Amino acid sequence: MDEQVQTEPLGQTYTYNQDYHKMADFLGINIYDRSNDELAKKVSALADWAQNKTGKKDIHTTLTEVAKLQKSLGVHFIGRPLVTELYKHMRLSQDNALPQKAAIVNPPVKKAESLPKEAAPVGKIEQAIQKVVKQTITQAVKEAMK
Repeated sequence: MDEQVQTEPLGQTYTYNQDYHKMADFLGINIYDRSNDELAKKVSALADWAQNKTGKKDIHTTLTEVAKLQKSLGVHFIGRPLVTELYKHMRLSQDNALPQKAAIVNPPVKKAESLPKEAAPVGKIEQAIQKVVKQTITQAVKEAMK
């Protein structure tokens, strides 16, 4: 017999989440704004960002990482404006990190004088190109993993 899984309406799961309310208290979100789905998604994204950055799902570590971000930005307001500012900075930092990780480092190009004078067979040229491409990809992956 097929059992149907009952799910809560979208946006209602956070209302019963104890960690969400701890985070909301920490950020100074008033009781009325806590039921706002858009604000809850931003708080959830901040929590996920902090957990990914620290590698821990502990709420105290998450709050500490958010506090570090708040201190680095030098913002002293609370509630919705604080969440909006932290979220904006978190998104910008994520967007700026993508091009840096995806950048491919071009290998140095050999000058014409350093190439051999005799023409190489086509097979050897293809092997040399494959070798350079493999080295370039390996170097780019190493750079992206830093």
